[in-house]
Amino acid sequence: MQKMNIRLLITAALLFASVVSQAQISVPKVVQLDMTQRYPAAKNVTWKREQRNYAAMWTDKTSGQNTAVFTSGGALVAVFSPAPVKFLPPAIAAYVKAQYKTTISSAQKKTTVIGKEFYVINTRSGKTLLFDPDGKPIRH
Repeated sequence: MQKMNIRLLITAALLFASVVSQAQISVPKVVQLDMTQRYPAAKNVTWKREQRNYAAMWTDKTSGQNTAVFTSGGALVAVFSPAPVKFLPPAIAAYVKAQYKTTISSAQKKTTVIGKEFYVINTRSGKTLLFDPDGKPIRH
């Protein structure tokens, strides 16, 4: 009987954790306001927490999946936009093939608030790599 109660308690706790993790997060009004002012055409925005920041994600008909990252005070940190693999600097694909013996599955262009640009590369083997605009690896 006691084992059954423990199992029921564990099942209930797991169900509760699942529901809580899928709930929409509470985003500060200042963050929402900055997002709508910067990207008024963004529709169906979903939010998630990224460490201490808030990430707004939406799909644009022309560019695809976009993400804007804000501090809790509403300051823009970075923007991620799709980067078609065929338009990446050739050095990136060559590096991924030589160092990881795989190919690129997807890429995003990351632009920081101060205008620095990077490429965030996801490989078919599951690695995430960072490159500068010239195709030189920054983090591997």
